[in-house]
Amino acid sequence: MKNARLPPIRLSSTFLSPQNRDLPGPPNQTFPPTEYLPNSTATSLASALQHYINSDFPSPGQKIHSHVLKTGFRPNTNISIKLLILHLKCGRLKYARQAFDELPQMTLSAYNYMISGYLKQGQVEESLGLARRLVLSCEKPDSYTFSMILKMSTCACNAPLPRSLGRQVHAQVLKSNVEPDDVLYTALVDSYIKNGKVGYARLYLR
Repeated sequence: MKNARLPPIRLSSTFLSPQNRDLPGPPNQTFPPTEYLPNSTATSLASALQHYINSDFPSPGQKIHSHVLKTGFRPNTNISIKLLILHLKCGRLKYARQAFDELPQMTLSAYNYMISGYLKQGQVEESLGLARRLVLSCEKPDSYTFSMILKMSTCACNAPLPRSLGRQVHAQVLKSNVEPDDVLYTALVDSYIKNGKVGYARLYLR
């Protein structure tokens, strides 16, 4: 399936058709070098998606996802993650979650992108739910994952999260043998301070 071919994707006129006028973009939208992606393969789709991920105006790239769905093409993990990233960049959590749930193979990077996406839009409970799911899965969280979970414990003032979440995460870090980086150390200190555990925080400030 890696080199399966899709019908050509027309980028410009399709994106600017009346039914897609709600997609934001500048007056003179730029596209990949060619108007069509002839005999589209997984490689060409990944390249087109990366173009929009890197663009300041990524929204038109979402049409690629529609094309994939209409043709019945089953994207590989690489394309699925790029679709996920694209939708997150466009602020479309619903479609990002759809891409996440349909991943051929779950990866740590996909979890991290989705957890971060929810957190950036203030949906802490969803972020925490995915974090729990990650811990229970075969994938092992990394320092970035743990730092995001700690952010939840400090920014979720109105969410029903336990005050001991920071300590629980710290214990999990030790059990997982994750090598803390500066970001994780900072998140641990911030979590302890904001939860009134100044003594614990001082241990990391020395």
